[in-house]
Amino acid sequence: VGPYNQARANDVGRDFRRVMQNETFVQLHPQLELDSRTTSMDYLETTKGGKMSFVGVGAGATGKRAHVFVVDDPFKDMEEADSELMRKKVDDWFMSVAYTRMLPGGGIIILHTRWHEDDLIGRRLAAAKLGGDQWMSYKFPLVATQDEYKADGTLRRKKDQSLHPERFPEEMCRKMKDTYYASKQGRIWSALYQQ
Repeated sequence: VGPYNQARANDVGRDFRRVMQNETFVQLHPQLELDSRTTSMDYLETTKGGKMSFVGVGAGATGKRAHVFVVDDPFKDMEEADSELMRKKVDDWFMSVAYTRMLPGGGIIILHTRWHEDDLIGRRLAAAKLGGDQWMSYKFPLVATQDEYKADGTLRRKKDQSLHPERFPEEMCRKMKDTYYASKQGRIWSALYQQ
């Protein structure tokens, strides 16, 4: 797992450890027992030999290999994503650390707020167009921009419907969007909520 810095990676590791020790998680996944000998914030191991490392952008992962490498929020905020130097730094780290750690048949998941078209996701999609690795792209806008259908053809949600109406009722979404655009901050609404 690779967030924007090592301190954040440690937080994610600590949180992940708490989840795995939660009574409900243990009941649902009794085969995923943590090895009590691994207690660091940036590394977990199960009693069956499963391993998970948490490294931040810019940190190394020498000697570590991955079946799945998750890059989660490599940019701390909009200001960092707007920096050409930071976008290059993140991409250089990805290509020299994350990409090189993959085991045969492994995969990479990248998720982050799309602050800039030339961000890590944008660069991967651009490379795919030039013949590089192919990526599947998923977007989950808070407010549907068109009618959305399930694979079987049934309606998932209608245009303008909220993705999570219990947490974000449609009226609240409309007011939030109007507030961002009235403040000339439509880019923030688009990046944080609409992807």
